[in-house]
Amino acid sequence: MILSQHLSATASKNATKAAFRYLGKELTFDQFKTQVSKLSYLYGHEIGHQQRVAFVTHNSPAVAATFFAMTNTRSVVIPLNPDQAPDDLVEALRFTEATHVAVTSDVLARIRDVLSQAKLNLPIIDIEKKHGGEYDSSFTPAPDNTPIDGDQVLIFKSGGGSGKAKYVIFNHKQILAAATSLRTLYHLTVNDRILTNMNWNHPFSFLHGMLFPLMNGATTVVDLGLENKEFLEFLIDNRVTRLVGSPPFFYKLLIVCRNEKRVLPGTKSITVGVGMLSPELRKAFRLLKVDVGQCYGKTEAGWTISMEDVGEFEEVPPKYVGKGLPGMKYKVLDPNGDEILDKGARQGLLAVSGPCVMSGYLKAEKETKNAIRGTWLYTGDYAELDGDAETLRIRYLGRKEELYMMGDQLLSPDVIDTPLRSMTGIQDGAGFILKTMKNQTVFACAVIKTPGSTVNEKSIIDHCAMRVPMEMRPTMVVFTDSIPRDAGGSVMRSKLTAQFAGTAG
Repeated sequence: MILSQHLSATASKNATKAAFRYLGKELTFDQFKTQVSKLSYLYGHEIGHQQRVAFVTHNSPAVAATFFAMTNTRSVVIPLNPDQAPDDLVEALRFTEATHVAVTSDVLARIRDVLSQAKLNLPIIDIEKKHGGEYDSSFTPAPDNTPIDGDQVLIFKSGGGSGKAKYVIFNHKQILAAATSLRTLYHLTVNDRILTNMNWNHPFSFLHGMLFPLMNGATTVVDLGLENKEFLEFLIDNRVTRLVGSPPFFYKLLIVCRNEKRVLPGTKSITVGVGMLSPELRKAFRLLKVDVGQCYGKTEAGWTISMEDVGEFEEVPPKYVGKGLPGMKYKVLDPNGDEILDKGARQGLLAVSGPCVMSGYLKAEKETKNAIRGTWLYTGDYAELDGDAETLRIRYLGRKEELYMMGDQLLSPDVIDTPLRSMTGIQDGAGFILKTMKNQTVFACAVIKTPGSTVNEKSIIDHCAMRVPMEMRPTMVVFTDSIPRDAGGSVMRSKLTAQFAGTAG
């Protein structure tokens, strides 16, 4: 089944229900399906079939409708961050060999200027100006260009947290599996309305904040960029029941609730990705009677690898990232690369297999072979599995290159962070690992000093020595102007390791 066929089936069951709420107006599933059909004809005539279209857009129903229309014309969509630096955007367009650039009206002028400066002669499509009013409301593909479920439909840019970013390819079947596998963990009801503040160019927000609700009959509420009190009122006015975002977003939301002395009366759950929600924030949301659905994922696996059941109101262990997904298989490997067969708690490098694992990396055959072996995706992450099948529970322990294995003990430099940041004179800091000239592994910390601070390496090491377990105490301090973080605010420790490589004696 291709994506638009599943959408059509969902729309038939929910014809008069709102698929989107945007700028105070609602677009029903039936209207959305009609829009997709007309745009499929329009783009088939205007740009042809089997194109490679970069989406440089902010969220709107036009983005979703154009995505489905492009898949009907057997074109590939490349979601890109509209706010990234011009040089990065141009590099992405060139590497992916985009044939067209689709934009929302608010970024049209900027993207036109970026392409002009780079001397890139790519057609620009202002998708919010396209309606296809003259075309049929029921799409039938041309006999010589009928889409199949094995067609490529998406190329996502990976986070690049452990090196240079890669471009990850998916077909209809893989993306559909990624969207529908979440159903049992959300426990959707007929009145659910889902909102994310993240741009849909990120695979987490694309799946959880747009495609999942569309494919399962829920309403997608499009964020308008409001903040503070206005944002809280927006949630209430638009009857939002579920929020999708990263830990920094939910931290700010709680601060606003506290300052405004407000609660979240209609919010049933939050879905957290691109980082771990702290125990303190989790507790705060539970006090507000809001369920927490922590996710763990990788772009290469259609993003979601595991997710906490938002219907289970229970205490969870540290670094818990939920249950396994339907249709997915999981295993952890020992240092020799053999599967650990114990059904109890077992730790090792995680590999997963299932219908939403990527087709491969764009222009990176060697990297694809290293990541996918047989049907298994080797994630490069350490995890703990406990149980099996329906009883499986997963804890995310960290990236391989960011941890240190001492005997059979896995050590993480993240234990340095809290003691470090508690020290007077330190604005921010993070632990990481380094190799010495003798190839020995040591724990180090990167520090941003507060203006006028007199802290030095010795005082920091002495401070940590009283607060960090002996085997993970930092023996080296580097002072810096910034700590690299991902979209969820998590420290990118491998980038610190690369940045300060060669500085340890």
